Amino acid sequence: MGPRRARAAVQGTNDSSVASKCSAAARGYVQDGFLRCFVSKTRRRAPLVHRGYYVRAQAVDRCVRGFLLQSRGCPQRQILSLGAGFDSLYFRLKTAGLLSHAVVYEVDFPSVVSRKAALIRGTKDLAMVVGGAGGAMSFVGEDYKLLGVDLSELSQLEKALKEAGLDSEVPTMFLAEVVLTYMENSRSDALIRWAAQHFCQAQFVLYEQMHPEDPFGHIMQQHFSRLNSALHGLAQYPDRKAQRRRFLQQGWTECFIVDMNQFYTLCIPTEERQRVQALEPFDEYEEWHLKCSHYFILVASKGMELTWTSVVFLFSIAASAPGNAPTTTGSIHASMCVIDSEAAGLKRFAHRSVLIGPHLVLTTGGFGEQDGRHCRLRELHLLVRHKHSWRAGCQSNSWALLPTGGRLYHTVTRLSENRALVMGGRMSPTSTALGALWLEFNKSSSASDPDTIVVQFKRLQLAEDPVSQRWRHTTTEVTCQGQKYLFIYGGCSAVWPVLGDWYFLHVVELSCTQVSAQGGIKP
Repeated sequence: MGPRRARAAVQGTNDSSVASKCSAAARGYVQDGFLRCFVSKTRRRAPLVHRGYYVRAQAVDRCVRGFLLQSRGCPQRQILSLGAGFDSLYFRLKTAGLLSHAVVYEVDFPSVVSRKAALIRGTKDLAMVVGGAGGAMSFVGEDYKLLGVDLSELSQLEKALKEAGLDSEVPTMFLAEVVLTYMENSRSDALIRWAAQHFCQAQFVLYEQMHPEDPFGHIMQQHFSRLNSALHGLAQYPDRKAQRRRFLQQGWTECFIVDMNQFYTLCIPTEERQRVQALEPFDEYEEWHLKCSHYFILVASKGMELTWTSVVFLFSIAASAPGNAPTTTGSIHASMCVIDSEAAGLKRFAHRSVLIGPHLVLTTGGFGEQDGRHCRLRELHLLVRHKHSWRAGCQSNSWALLPTGGRLYHTVTRLSENRALVMGGRMSPTSTALGALWLEFNKSSSASDPDTIVVQFKRLQLAEDPVSQRWRHTTTEVTCQGQKYLFIYGGCSAVWPVLGDWYFLHVVELSCTQVSAQGGIKP
């Protein structure tokens, strides 16, 4: 792909990003009335996307406000947003009264800046905030400078900023949100080094991806590759340690970095987390934490002492210190066995596995990797023991045709030699009434395919709907007074985010029975 197409692909990420930000604002995650001015049509994103942009906005906002608070006594200060796109940062800071003695510089590709300048000129709410005037590839106000320059052309960038009035002697914050990784490493390193060498009081805030080596990292890279926007920085700077070393080697004196799980836990107050949780149905916590572990916020400094980031860093060190690990007693002895590396379908979560024979493990549902993408997995998966290893076996089934075959957070309990009960689960937080199923499994009669299992399903209608209309619950086989029951406990439902009830389901009659319990409840 040529340089022109590569630039166009990177510019396309701006349109997708601002649409996602606008969707998050419309749902109440962030307060930003300016974003709607930069999109022609609003599109509602998934709750997981909303949360991703929410935590990103919180982290960047905390950095920017910390810099402005720290430099409030200075006669001048400036913020340089690299690859700003259609970001509304300036307009939010200006209307909040936070830009006293401060100037915001924004730089992006000339074509992006041309579109943004036209939007500012043609939108009353934006033009009133800025004032000033715009050219074909720029917009200049008293405290706002929008410049169309390719960041990879450092000499041109330096010249344009100098002509616009950027002062290397003034406290300066550099801001780059998922920008430098699109550049060749030699060019992005040169930009980081230039900022450290030419500004005596500065901070550099970087928000980017990391951990390309695990399955999620592979999918993440494939996603951006399909968009023709390869992430160049991941291979050379794959983790926090490498990113920190990068900035220190390029001339910055301090550098602190946390992933977004740490930031969300340490920096977002409990009341705010509760507010976000109540905005829309959400329980994709595994996906959420996995995604947050692949993004970081970094703050490097030179000539300016870091404030809140130092505290976050110390908290993260304290949380992971050996002395803070929980005390455990007893021990568990386990041995490992080999699973054939060619066994596809193992990379998943929110699934359920059940032992259907001495050497057969059947797995249903879940979310994982298939054909190079993350999705709900509808195919049944069978592991077969062969001497000292496990291999993927074959299965003939109609489960994949079932609309709810890709269910998550259900339970599967084997109740007889060839029958198991599937209970509950969900497709999404708004598609939950999946009910119960019988799974019937038998070995194939074909001598040529001894590892083939034929699986069929049958829908069940239980008298007590609340028993099967739940997910994230537990199902345990118990015996009481000589009778077998399934003890079904807790979970979530479409009505209640946390269930505290339980049921004893008679295994033969498939009806719930009251079982008396004695004794007090232990705290």
